[in-house]
Amino acid sequence: MIGLSKNAKLLEDNLPLSLDFIADSKLRELSGIEDPEYSEAKRELVDAGLAKIGRGRGGPIRRMGTPKQKVLSKLPKDGSFVSNDKIYESLGMTPEEFYAVQAKLVNEGKVVVGRGRYGRTALVVDGSSMGEEEQYNNGLGSSSDEELQEELRRYFDRKLKPNYEPSPPNLYISKITAQTRPGRRVPNLPDVSILTIMKYDFVPSVNLEVITADVWKHGTLVLEAVYETKSHSIYSHRSYLVFEWIKDVDFERSGRDARIILGEAKRLGIGLIEMRPVDEDKWDFRTILDPELNHPELGELNSFIDLRFKDDHTRIRGAIG
Repeated sequence: MIGLSKNAKLLEDNLPLSLDFIADSKLRELSGIEDPEYSEAKRELVDAGLAKIGRGRGGPIRRMGTPKQKVLSKLPKDGSFVSNDKIYESLGMTPEEFYAVQAKLVNEGKVVVGRGRYGRTALVVDGSSMGEEEQYNNGLGSSSDEELQEELRRYFDRKLKPNYEPSPPNLYISKITAQTRPGRRVPNLPDVSILTIMKYDFVPSVNLEVITADVWKHGTLVLEAVYETKSHSIYSHRSYLVFEWIKDVDFERSGRDARIILGEAKRLGIGLIEMRPVDEDKWDFRTILDPELNHPELGELNSFIDLRFKDDHTRIRGAIG
C-alpha cells in the first residue's frame, strides 16, 4: 500500500492470507524486526486499516483483507454450510454488501449457496461441496428453471410490448439472459432482461430503459433472492423478483418468512410477482409490489447492453438515432 513504511510493508507480507491470527512472537521472527521498530510498524498497519490486533498476551494480529477474503475466512474448510446471516453479522456487513460479495465468489467457483431462512454458503473444497447435492438436486418446483424463464419472458411481452408500438421508431427487446453452470444458476445475472426505447412527439430526448427479473422455483425462495435482485440496480432501471407459488394461500399471507421478504423488497424498491400454474400450459401472474424507478450507473448500463444485447446493437443504435 502506498504510504506504508518499509517495515510495515514487511509485516503485512508476513501476515497469513487466510486472515487467521498470528502470534506476536511468530510475526517478529518471520519479519526479523525488533522493537521499537516492530511495534511502530505494527501500529502503522492497524492505523491504516490493514490489520487487527486480537486479545491475548502480546497481541496476536491478522490482516483485515478484502471483502471476499473476509467472507471466505468465515467458511469451514471442510465445505460445510454456514447461515448467511451469521456470516454478514459477524463481519459487520449489511445483507446487500454480503450478497454482492457472495455473487462474485460464486462466479469464481469458490463458494456454493444453499437453502435456509436466510440462505447458506459453503466453501468449494477440491471442486465440490458437502451440501452441493442437497442444494441443487432437491428442487421442489413443478417446472424447470428454463420453462419458468420462458413463461416469464412471454408474460412481459404480453404486458409491455404493446406500449412500444409502433416499432420503429420505438423499440422493445426481451431476452433470457440467465447463465448456468451444471446444476445451478449464476446469481449476479438476471434471468430475463428487457430493453425498451420510447420516443415522444414533444419531448426531445429518447427514453431508454432496462428492466430485469429473476424467477425462483417453488420452495426455493429465500431472503437472499431480494438482495440478489437488488444487485441488478447498477445497470437496471426496474427490477422484479418473480417466484413460482403453488400453495392455496397467497404468498404475503403465508407466514413470517414471507413478511420479511415482502418488507425487504418494499424497502429496497424491488417488484414482486407471484406466478401460479393454472393448468399444464397456463400461468396466472399476480403483481404484489411494483418496482421503484432506479437510476443505474451509466457505465454499467452501457456495458450490460453491450454484452447482453450484442445481437441487437444495430436496432438499438437505430432507435436511439
